[in-house]
Amino acid sequence: MRPLLMIATATAALSAWPVLAMDGPAPNSFILARGDIGLSTDFGASYDWDAQGWVGGDERRLWLKSAGDMTAGPTDRADVQVLFSRAFGDFWDVQAGLRQTVEPTSRTAAVVGVQGLAPYWFEVDAAAFLDDRGRVSARLEVSYELTLTQRLFAEPYGVVRAAGEADQQLLEGSGVTDVEAGVRLRYEFSRKVAPYVGIGWSSQRGETARLWEAAGEDSEETTIRLGLRLLL
Repeated sequence: MRPLLMIATATAALSAWPVLAMDGPAPNSFILARGDIGLSTDFGASYDWDAQGWVGGDERRLWLKSAGDMTAGPTDRADVQVLFSRAFGDFWDVQAGLRQTVEPTSRTAAVVGVQGLAPYWFEVDAAAFLDDRGRVSARLEVSYELTLTQRLFAEPYGVVRAAGEADQQLLEGSGVTDVEAGVRLRYEFSRKVAPYVGIGWSSQRGETARLWEAAGEDSEETTIRLGLRLLL
């Protein structure tokens, strides 16, 4: 229930936020919600989601982001971020704010990052975090959208996470903690509703892998995922 409470609180904050772009167009909002169920090669199931939305104008926005991966085990992940962003260049935002981690344990962290389109239309979301215990970590996600037909799209992606020092309660070591890669194939019934199927590979690295194995979890897995993307 804690992730749901965090999302509800942040959503209420978004709806009450004043106009952020007085010198730009009227405020607007956009929500991207992706949720899926995955089945690994050892038949373990997990639920994964990634949602983000904003309110404001072209220059300044308030963002709400939430992501998680739940397996009903010690390696569950869930967090919520509230960020203020400012545009620079044609396709980039610099973002700063707070992240609240709720699973596998509570952590509050300051966030600074960038999000936008790199050359050749690669989508990039990069952020650094400084938590309430002085621990520094970072996350980089890169994806690319391939148009196969007017309704069929393929999206390869990759994610890398790293940390400056270990945190045993989060089951994370120092250095590169984990990497992910995969591809999603989605069919758009409309721009707002698109089911997808995907295959993903994830691997915990170094000390993180040892912590996961000590907790009885696999440090590397391949999953087949079925999900839905919504644009509201």
